[in-house]
Amino acid sequence: MTRRETRSLLAKWGRIGEEIKAQEDQYKAICDEIDAVTDVRPQQLSGMPHVEGVKHPAEDAALRLMGLKERYADRLAEIGRKIEELERFRDRMEGAILMVNPNEEAVLRLKYEKGLTYEQVAEELNYSDVHVKRLELAAVGIITDFLEGGQHD
Repeated sequence: MTRRETRSLLAKWGRIGEEIKAQEDQYKAICDEIDAVTDVRPQQLSGMPHVEGVKHPAEDAALRLMGLKERYADRLAEIGRKIEELERFRDRMEGAILMVNPNEEAVLRLKYEKGLTYEQVAEELNYSDVHVKRLELAAVGIITDFLEGGQHD
């Protein structure tokens, strides 16, 4: 793995919270839509009492609406898997970040989570630009080693 690839992973990690939230919002929106559409009884559709054994167009409509719920089940499962995958990635990256020292971690969090430039990170931490770049480079090296399965002292 190259340092460029590690930086790309760090950039993804920095946005992961937003991505997980978007997937969760999509999941909830689908569930809300399903509940709104499928929580209909034949009596509610026709306004008339329902008699067992007598077919009514409203009953067919209710059954078709309930079929939608089954079709959405695959989509919901897919979103659930995506959320789990994103959470596993986030946890792996958080584990890697635990390997760096606190100064390097501060640089990574400001640069990748907050999206600050090197200059803004330097100003925030009261470091020089060169020192910030040095800390980020060291942290990226440690994280690259960790993600490749190696140990770094």
